[in-house]
Amino acid sequence: MAYFVFQSYRLLGDDGTPNTDLISLTHADLREACSVSVGAFDKSIEQCLRMRFIDGNRARGKGEYQVRLSENPTTNPTQFDGFYSGAGRWSPIPHQFFTYVIPNYTLAEIRVAGAVLRHTVGFEQKLGIRRKHHPLAVDYLQQYTMIRDRKTLTDAIAKLEGDNIIECVERGIFHPASDERRPTIYGPKWNAPKARMTDESGVLSKTQPATNFQKPNQRDLSFSQPVISKTQPEKTFKNPTNIKAIPLEKTNNRQADADVVASDYLVNLLRKHGVGENVARRLSTSHPRQQIEDQVAWLQHRNASDPAAMLVRSIEENFSQPATVNNQEQQEQAKLEADERKRRRLEQLEAHEAELQAAEQAKQAKHQRWLSLWSPLPVERKRAYYQSVERTANSFTRRMLQAKNYDHPPQIVLQAMVADLEATLAL
Repeated sequence: MAYFVFQSYRLLGDDGTPNTDLISLTHADLREACSVSVGAFDKSIEQCLRMRFIDGNRARGKGEYQVRLSENPTTNPTQFDGFYSGAGRWSPIPHQFFTYVIPNYTLAEIRVAGAVLRHTVGFEQKLGIRRKHHPLAVDYLQQYTMIRDRKTLTDAIAKLEGDNIIECVERGIFHPASDERRPTIYGPKWNAPKARMTDESGVLSKTQPATNFQKPNQRDLSFSQPVISKTQPEKTFKNPTNIKAIPLEKTNNRQADADVVASDYLVNLLRKHGVGENVARRLSTSHPRQQIEDQVAWLQHRNASDPAAMLVRSIEENFSQPATVNNQEQQEQAKLEADERKRRRLEQLEAHEAELQAAEQAKQAKHQRWLSLWSPLPVERKRAYYQSVERTANSFTRRMLQAKNYDHPPQIVLQAMVADLEATLAL
């Protein structure tokens, strides 16, 4: 999903519309671009389609997808029908959040980094100014990111601080007196620009926004942050106009930098599973990326006593996919289909309920119209309508009509009145 958003909105046209609306790739290229293994790719695409994050079609190893937009700014997951396309609900996010943080960090760390961005550059104050940092208590972060385990949250914060993704501007204060307590102030970690304009409140100037995250290895692979316009908030993703085209002779250097980043990603991936750094670097340079990712994804199905050794051997000998992977994928597919049937059934029930409510409202409205015709009638004529119904009614209805209520007659009497009025008008 992050890949689709980044590819669609990193570059906008002069009218604010994305230059790349429809993303068309083979599944193999899309898996490579998204850094997703074969086992997780199909599940991820199906879930994005089912959750209405994207629209698209899949056929013969190729797909066409686009970010799903909606005019409904709901925050209710059951009513979500796409990302709100109106102005005022878009945030300028540094490119490296998509190109570096999401591919290389855990879900908890990504959530924390996203929360800090949302409460700083993602929050527009008066005159189009964006926050530089913001107080964020740990309790609030835990609730906002929905990370249940407190240690997981604190570990994620420490990891992001250590890797220069976020920074602690001011440590919080815990005090028995509530008025003495202070939450910790966090902000994104920016590369130091040549000139910086801030005010005493720590708010970035909208004319000189900071550049992007620092990398842990301190390579200068940063992009410029989008320029914020107070008059055109819908263009907050547009690149600054001072970005120059890359000369053709420099593309080889860019490709070399991309290869280094991909190699570091594979090394980090292998080290997380216990592989030594030297072995991890050797494997990352001597074997295809897809092969390494597949073996990492299949490792949990091999029941190895030494997972790191099994992972190295499976990559070197290119082990085939375990049979249990297919079973798990079939179970996951069955669960997805069951969830889809449940969702459709729920939609049918909601639609039926809406029809019943509409029918009941129409019935009540008709009853009120008939009462408006009944009320001005003289008592003698109302009594005559009661008598006409009694002459043809069964014994149960006659007993019901004995207590004549001339202010609120039963439906059967009103029907007799309407039939008489229609016959009179027809004559």
